[in-house]
Amino acid sequence: MEGRYGVVQQSQQKFIRPVHGYMDIPTFKKSSRTGATGSFEAPHAATLDVRLVMLVTLQWLASGVSVRSQEQLFQYHNHVTLAYYRQLDVRAIIKGLVDSGFYGSDRHEPDRVRSSCEAFRQEHQTFNKCLGALDGTHISIVVSAEMQDRFQNRKDQTSTHVLGVVDELGRLMAVFAGGEGCSSNSFIYSQTEFEGSVPSGYFYLGDPGYRLSKVLLTPYRSQRYHLREWAANTDGRPKTTK
Repeated sequence: MEGRYGVVQQSQQKFIRPVHGYMDIPTFKKSSRTGATGSFEAPHAATLDVRLVMLVTLQWLASGVSVRSQEQLFQYHNHVTLAYYRQLDVRAIIKGLVDSGFYGSDRHEPDRVRSSCEAFRQEHQTFNKCLGALDGTHISIVVSAEMQDRFQNRKDQTSTHVLGVVDELGRLMAVFAGGEGCSSNSFIYSQTEFEGSVPSGYFYLGDPGYRLSKVLLTPYRSQRYHLREWAANTDGRPKTTK
């Protein structure tokens, strides 16, 4: 799928892990020189304001504003250059992630599997083979008019449906981005290859929006509480009206 201003979004689902680090200014300059292949003419490296490039891109990714709006915000009256900055920074970020081994890492490496199982076992013996949990969320985006219907969610907002997987400490291990806002949790999950990558005998936890399987444990539908099992030291009554 081709995004606005030439930023290409991968149509296939990509596995992503959290970044524990940062890209310094010299690394960014090097990445921007080798990774930029856009259709705009690049500013000379000596005159490139790296901080402006990063500010423009981060503000765009966070809010989805137009180039015209950023012209006013940054007092930079050249929308072609601002659009190029977006391309440049996104490509530099992706190149930095690839060079640092961020993409393609093994989320089920033996050491991580052992630590996750041990953490869950200490909490409850039943989950001694649990590796984490997953759920979906919606992130607001800006799309072209012809794509509005596909990315309109049930709250009449334009968004992309993102599936996230976390470990026993709530740290993101995998993110499957790019789903259409109108898609359900179970559909997004079915479009990924995540289930086939889970080691045999292990499982993850999900809410009733996902289907029950050997590698994804979900509660009974319409079952809000398990009071008898979890209220041994209380009167067994909910603490809130919900």
